[in-house]
This record gives sequence, structure tokens and C-alpha cells, in this order.
Amino acid sequence: MSAGTAGIVAASANGIKPLCMIGLAAGEGIPEVVASLRRSGVPYLAGAGSAFKAIGHWASPTPRRGRRAPVQPRAGTFPLTSASLRAAGIPLAADALVKTAAGARAAAAAIGYPVVLKVISAAIPHKTEAGVVALDVHEARITEVFTTLLRNAERAAPRAGIDGVLVQKQAAPGLEMIVGAVKDPEWGWVVACGLGGIFVEVFRDTVFRRAPLDPDDAREMLAGLRAWPLLQGVRGQQPYDTEALVRLLVATSRLVEAHGDTIGGIDLNPVLIYPEGEGIVVVDHLLTAP
Repeated sequence: MSAGTAGIVAASANGIKPLCMIGLAAGEGIPEVVASLRRSGVPYLAGAGSAFKAIGHWASPTPRRGRRAPVQPRAGTFPLTSASLRAAGIPLAADALVKTAAGARAAAAAIGYPVVLKVISAAIPHKTEAGVVALDVHEARITEVFTTLLRNAERAAPRAGIDGVLVQKQAAPGLEMIVGAVKDPEWGWVVACGLGGIFVEVFRDTVFRRAPLDPDDAREMLAGLRAWPLLQGVRGQQPYDTEALVRLLVATSRLVEAHGDTIGGIDLNPVLIYPEGEGIVVVDHLLTAP
């Protein structure tokens, strides 16, 4: 045990076995010590506050359901395309990736106006700040908007490779949620859900659960949100389609389980949820490489 750490141990017939080591201040762990602990199969938890909260959940007397075995990651690289995500159960808004203004006009005519235009480039992950997104675009302005967005992309990232411009169906207004998953070095894949859009930073109402998720896990996550009464319907409003959100959480869990070696993380924000029976739609997504 090193300075600045504490240990949680368990006694057995074979002696004392460490369950985990805790850094008494976040970020205090010595890299060599942390690496040695991990090689020995002993989790290192940075920061006493979060560590004891995690231990409290682990030691809770609340009965835990049996969990299915994790999915074996598949070999090869997962194609980060809209078609692949839809096949994995992610309900993206209708879209098409185009290279030219003429292509944008044809795609928009097929999808139906109004549309959203977005420049797609790995060098420009934050599209709004770079000025490469346009909402509520109608036929009369689509060529002008297409040209302006490409000009803004060149200004934001002069040497960036541009995959094209995404023409996407303008979604109807709904309650904005966020769904995502990240791979924690200690706990593995963790799925997140909460209020999305601007509410992410304002209310910080997000819940987390380790993968794999089943539908009951996903329902428990939603019930743990402070916004749960809102989702259930307040002041005579119709409840939102939480079962559609449950399906999205389970699909996200299965996606990162199956392709966890080739995906660094997934961020679906905003996810628009509609009244009960009307489903959800994922308006924007970001997948990162490991």
C-alpha cells in the first residue's frame, strides 16, 4: 500500500485478499502502482467519494438479478454508417450522404422537405460551433445553404477531409434525451441516459449502468432520473414513449458489447422522444474509434 491510498480487503481461508485500492484524492494514483494493481486483478478507484459510492452499490443488500454473459466482441472494424447503426437498432432520422448540391436537391426531394444539412468530417465533431449545420432548409435555399456550409467547413478546418454533406429529415419537436456509452478502464462498457440537448449541462440529470443491459435494467435507469415524472406525464400531459427509449438503451448496450474492440464510444444526442406509441428518433450521433 502506497502513500495516498487505502485498501479494502477480505479475509478467507487462504489469507487476506485485497478487493480494491482507493486513491484518497482523485488523480493521486501513481501510474506504476495502478498498473501493478490492474495486472493483479485489483481495481483501483481514484477518489474516495466516488469509490465509496461504488462500493456502497456493490455491497447493497438490494437483490440483483442474474445477468447474461457479455457478448463476445466480433472481429473486424464496425462500419460507422447510418445503415449499420439502423441495422443495430438505432432509430436514426432518414438521411442521405451527398457530395454535390445536385445530390443534395435529389436527396431532399426523396426524403421530403424541410431538411437539415450537416457537413460530415472527422475533423469537425462539433458541427454547430463550426457553422456546418443548417436547420429547416426548404427547396428554394438548398443550393445556397449547401455552398455556405462547405465554405464554413473550409474555414473551420482548412486541411480537413470532408466525407460529404448529410441531408437529413427535419424531425418534429420532442423532448430531448441523450443516450451514450463509454468504456471505463475498470468497469468496462457503461451505458448512460439522461435529459439531452441544452439540459445536459443545466440539470446534469444522467444515470449510468454497466453493460450488458436487459429491458428491466433500462427501465430501472429511466426510473432513476429526476426527470422520470416528466416522462410519465405531468399536469394531464400524455406520457412519453419510454418503452421506445428502453429499446434504444438495450440496442446501444448490445452494439458496444458486440463491437467493443472497434468502437471507442457512442454519443446519441439529441434523442427526441414523443408521446406514448409515437416512438423516438435519433437526430445526431457521434461514434469514436478506440
